[in-house]
Amino acid sequence: MHDPKADIAQSLRGDLLQEQDGRTRVAQGLEFVEYVTDQVDDSCNLTHRMMFGGCTIYLDGKVVALICDDQLFVKPTRAGREFIGPVVETTAQQSRMKSFLI
Repeated sequence: MHDPKADIAQSLRGDLLQEQDGRTRVAQGLEFVEYVTDQVDDSCNLTHRMMFGGCTIYLDGKVVALICDDQLFVKPTRAGREFIGPVVETTAQQSRMKSFLI
């Protein structure tokens, strides 16, 4: 079965750096949130909401990821793990649940 959360994680797994004026830098804050959400196919019903110093990302109204301190934490699924391969699991500051750190 196709898992859109795995697609999100895979598309973001690569380099989260941007080029500006010939220098490499990491996107910060809302800019990082926009960078992450811009990587997802427009056909996905992806939304986000800034709260508690971070951002929650929703797919079809369900929480699929958190962004805290400019790091992306994706809700782990078996299909996602199989699709991504080796992944770091940790907790986001605002969550007690393990997530895939992308």
